[in-house]
Amino acid sequence: MNEMAAIFGRVLSNRVEYVDLPVERWAQILAQFQLSPYLIEHLSRVAEAHQRGEFDAETDVVQKIGGAPPKSLETFIAENRPVFSR
Repeated sequence: MNEMAAIFGRVLSNRVEYVDLPVERWAQILAQFQLSPYLIEHLSRVAEAHQRGEFDAETDVVQKIGGAPPKSLETFIAENRPVFSR
């Protein structure tokens, strides 16, 4: 996550810092946005799985489903700069 934050910062020419919040605190923050309790629970479980490294794998899913190789994070951020610059 720190590496991703550094890429965002470099591409956007802004300081971006990753802050590792406890999942419970993150769920409290999400609740402030009046999200469904079910969505908050789902996102919390996904965050826990991420922390355990369950998503740390390269696959060919993007290529198979999308028919094109995945873009680098740098490319994706640059192509969507207006969204990230709000």
